[in-house]
Amino acid sequence: MTNLEFVRRQVSANLPEDRNIRASVLLLCAILLGGGMSVCIRFLGDDFSPVQIVFVRSCVILSVLLPLLMRTGLSILKTDRPLMILTRAASGFVGQIFGVLAIINLPLAEAQALGFTRAFMVALLSLVFLHEAITRLRWFAIIMGFAGVIIIAQPQTGLNSFALFALASAFCFSINTILVKILVATHSRQTLMTHAAFFQCLFASIPTFFVFQMPQSSDWIWFVLMGVIALCVQPLSLAAYRIGEVSRLAPVDFTRLITATLIGFCVFQEVPSFMFWLGAVLIVGANLIVMSQKDPQ
Repeated sequence: MTNLEFVRRQVSANLPEDRNIRASVLLLCAILLGGGMSVCIRFLGDDFSPVQIVFVRSCVILSVLLPLLMRTGLSILKTDRPLMILTRAASGFVGQIFGVLAIINLPLAEAQALGFTRAFMVALLSLVFLHEAITRLRWFAIIMGFAGVIIIAQPQTGLNSFALFALASAFCFSINTILVKILVATHSRQTLMTHAAFFQCLFASIPTFFVFQMPQSSDWIWFVLMGVIALCVQPLSLAAYRIGEVSRLAPVDFTRLITATLIGFCVFQEVPSFMFWLGAVLIVGANLIVMSQKDPQ
């Protein structure tokens, strides 16, 4: 072992804060790539149903993972928690359907702002199920960020159904995140990705049969690109939640707001309002507060 490798391992072993920083960087990379997926979904949403989008996305991921299955055999699919695996796949599938509906029908910034409720749901669920400590200052930051979300998503004429879809998607993915945190302790990233892709493809296959439309050549480019991005996002997210605290990583999701705002403005000419920027300041401020605090002893 080289001296550099020895030092790296000692730092990782002795400084829990370092693990949260590295996990935050991994999750941030996943978020940046996820912005590209939103663009693919928005372009595909004009011609294809959400279930077909999810179905093709899952098929692309599964086809890329097949060579791994051929090399390792079915042993990679073994699990001692089949119900938890199935629940994660189901929550991810439903969350994707609701999420696609929100992305297609809402401004990207608003869809992401409503999706930020997942961060608060995850933090609270991690307190209940994972017993991760949340300091008073973090509670203040969570409340501050939630206030920012409310300001951004404040409806003019009542909460529409697509906003409800975004909230439902956030709830499904908060459950998914908690399950991932538990499963990564005993399952490899490849196992979790394969199970998720297989079951989500299975769940989507039946409704897709009734609404399927044959993509044109240009459509396949968007479908494949979406699948490739998803294939990159999943291992980055799984690695982040393997080494970091759920309650500490949840506020990192606030950076999705910046990504969604830039994409919405540059690609779809969606101009945020003054209230959006006011809410964004609160959310970013909450993120900075949480990230500056050390974990409780």
